[in-house]
Amino acid sequence: MTCEKCGEDGTDTILTPELIHYGKQVCAGCRKFEAWIPKPENHIFNAQNKIVAARDLLASMPDRTDETMLAEYHLKMAAAILRGVTAELVDG
Repeated sequence: MTCEKCGEDGTDTILTPELIHYGKQVCAGCRKFEAWIPKPENHIFNAQNKIVAARDLLASMPDRTDETMLAEYHLKMAAAILRGVTAELVDG
């Protein structure tokens, strides 16, 4: 990302534990604010909600087809991966 103010190409991350965001990206040259970085927990929470919603949608379908069974398999895999990522974040 190129800074509009100074033309620098790089950014730095500044952690902001006192705020609701994980941190912020600033220009490496002039320190101009570029973007907020969401907390990793927010991504995990959103992913969990999407998995539950997809699982509920599949459960409401009357016919079990090859496609729905494949989707169920992928949802189980996504949930397992998410559990692993969550454990890694918690354990450090």
